[in-house]
Amino acid sequence: MPLGWETVDLRAPAPDPVPGPSSGETPETVPEPEDASWRVDRRLTVAKLAGAAIFALAAVVGYPDPGQVIVVGLAAALLAVLGTRDLIAPVRLAASPAGLTITTGFAGRREIAWADIASIKVDARRGILLRSQVLELDTGDNLYFFGANDLGAPCDEVVDRLRSLSER
Repeated sequence: MPLGWETVDLRAPAPDPVPGPSSGETPETVPEPEDASWRVDRRLTVAKLAGAAIFALAAVVGYPDPGQVIVVGLAAALLAVLGTRDLIAPVRLAASPAGLTITTGFAGRREIAWADIASIKVDARRGILLRSQVLELDTGDNLYFFGANDLGAPCDEVVDRLRSLSER
C-alpha cells in the first residue's frame, strides 16, 4: 500500500439490537395520543386556488366571447370558494375520547358524542383504473360523508383510529 493511504472499512455498522424478548429488554410502548384530527391536504388547497387564478385569467383573456367569460368565470369562482373553505376550515374531522367534531356547511362545526353515532363504515368502490373510498358516519338522524381528499388519509386508516378512540 502506498505511503499515506489508510484502509477504510466501508461496511455499515451493525445495528443496535431490537428491544424484545431475545435481547432481555422490555420494549417501550408509545401511547397513542388521546385526540386525532384529519385535514384537507394543503397541496389540494393550493391546486384549487391556482386553478381559480388560471380560470380567472382565462376569463379576462376571453372577454370578446361572453359565453367563455361566463363559463370560465363560474369555474374560477367555484374553485376560489372551495379553496377559501379549505383555508378557513381545514380540519374536516376531529376525534377525542368525548366524541367527534365535524365541519359542516362552509365552516360550521358540530360536536357529536360517541353514544350518538350509530355506525362508522367505509364504502369502497373499485373501477377499471380507480379506487375510491368514502367514510360514512351515521348518527341515525344525519349521514356525514368524507372522502380521502377531505381527510388527507386513507378512509380505512381513519376508521381504525376512530374505532380505537370510541372504545375508550
